[in-house]
Amino acid sequence: MNAKLAQLHVEQASYLAVEHVRKAVDQAKRQAEQAAKEAEEKARLQAEAQRKAREAEKKRAEEAAKLASLKNSFVVVEERKSFWEAEKHCREKFGTSLVSVPNKQTNDAVEAVLQTKKNPQPHWIGLNRYGTRYWHWADGEDAMHVNWTYYQNWRYFRWYNTHRWRNCGQMRTTRFYNGTSRAQVSAYNCTAKNAFICRKPGNKPTDYSVADIILPQNQNAKEIPACKVLQRVSSTFRDAMNRCKSEKNCAGLTLHGYLLKRPQIKSTIYLLKSGPECKAKRKLPAHQANYITYIKDTYRTN
Repeated sequence: MNAKLAQLHVEQASYLAVEHVRKAVDQAKRQAEQAAKEAEEKARLQAEAQRKAREAEKKRAEEAAKLASLKNSFVVVEERKSFWEAEKHCREKFGTSLVSVPNKQTNDAVEAVLQTKKNPQPHWIGLNRYGTRYWHWADGEDAMHVNWTYYQNWRYFRWYNTHRWRNCGQMRTTRFYNGTSRAQVSAYNCTAKNAFICRKPGNKPTDYSVADIILPQNQNAKEIPACKVLQRVSSTFRDAMNRCKSEKNCAGLTLHGYLLKRPQIKSTIYLLKSGPECKAKRKLPAHQANYITYIKDTYRTN
């Protein structure tokens, strides 16, 4: 009996020892699996962080390259002129127009250049509404759908910018006591003398330019190319531009300024016929003061 009891105790002890070893092995296995999972997750997170860092660095490099390219796409002229004199200078010296600032990237590029100036005086840009109630750019780009939140004070000073004698846009950098600065765009009297920014040749966002010439002695009077009318169409602004672009004998188009504010609306637009008449100028009748004429860059005569 004692031998059987002893044998039972031995077998029980042996079982418990084996069970203890099994549990220890299972625990070690689970710990190893957990450690492997943690190491794998850590490696994945590190790889993800490195990938994001590379993408961020690539994006910064692309933005820096784009900013450098944009900064090289315009030239700052420190000579002080009225808006019309500045536009004429850009056309005669560079064959271009005052710079358009239709997005944050271009705004940042212009701001970066202006911040290098010791005297943060205002500079004319191509934004204007002379001869019409609707803002547009001198090179033919639509200014009605610009995200004006890029331009820090435009909305805040909207009451100031809507004054009927402030029809031209200027940009300046405002410096603060903490050493920071930011670009601000505001409307101003077109006859004021400012420095200005011209586009460099070969940096054109559209195939058209505004051809209206404001007569400085009368802000309500302007001249346009004396092109004959090729065709009168009912179309949207962009469709008419594309249609004229595809027709060789189309020199440009004339449209009412409100189409700049409502580009999806169809209305009467006059396609202009190319020819020697376009080299001459004609005064726009008073009842057509809100019309704007766009001319293909290949037919520009001013």
